[in-house]
Amino acid sequence: MRKPPLPPVYFLSALACMGILHYTVPITRWITWPTKAFGIVVILVGFGLAMYAHTQCRRANTTVMPNELSSALVTDGIFGFTRNPMYLGMVFVLFGIWICLGTLSPVFVVPIFIWFMTKLICIEEASLKEQFGQVYQSYFGCVRRWI
Repeated sequence: MRKPPLPPVYFLSALACMGILHYTVPITRWITWPTKAFGIVVILVGFGLAMYAHTQCRRANTTVMPNELSSALVTDGIFGFTRNPMYLGMVFVLFGIWICLGTLSPVFVVPIFIWFMTKLICIEEASLKEQFGQVYQSYFGCVRRWI
């Protein structure tokens, strides 16, 4: 079975699509300064969320790569609120970039990105269920996938 691309590939593709839509089909410019500055805050929150989750995984000596076997199941900290904080961080960054761009068309990329990530997450979840069994099943039942 062919492995799906890594999440950064999807993220960078989404960024490229947002830029293309912004410059070729902006639809309408509806966010202006200083409201656009709020986008920077959203980007920073998303980046911080992803980095915090990455740090938690490193402290637990487990991989952040979805195509590698995890050596530990991280369920505390930010992982106690969302099972996928790094992907959620990417979504925040995309929303923040959309706000900074200030046009309507790039936002259509975000739900498509979420759809692709959800498909990837389902593959990861199946692997984690197989690897960690009932421990993951309990975690799965208590913590939401996104928010």
